[in-house]
Amino acid sequence: MARLASPRAPGYGRPMSRLFAHRGGYHEWPASTPLLDVARVLVRAASVLIAGFALIFAAMAARDGNGGQVAEYGLFFVGIAVANGLLEFAIRWQRHHW
Repeated sequence: MARLASPRAPGYGRPMSRLFAHRGGYHEWPASTPLLDVARVLVRAASVLIAGFALIFAAMAARDGNGGQVAEYGLFFVGIAVANGLLEFAIRWQRHHW
């Protein structure tokens, strides 16, 4: 059976402290717009799924010696990164200018 700490135990009632602190310029945003929050989740989930399949197909193309197709899949990865970057830019812009 677990024992509960008695009110006289050392440290009882002491306020909790953080192990890490944010820099002075950091401020937390309460929330974004629900539309951008949903878009962020959907784009990230789709990116992981699509990039996973692209990686598998790029590996098969590399195994078969098809360098042109591997390069096309590499450009596809760049496109995924750009899409994620544009969405993050839109979210940050919205937070600062909305």
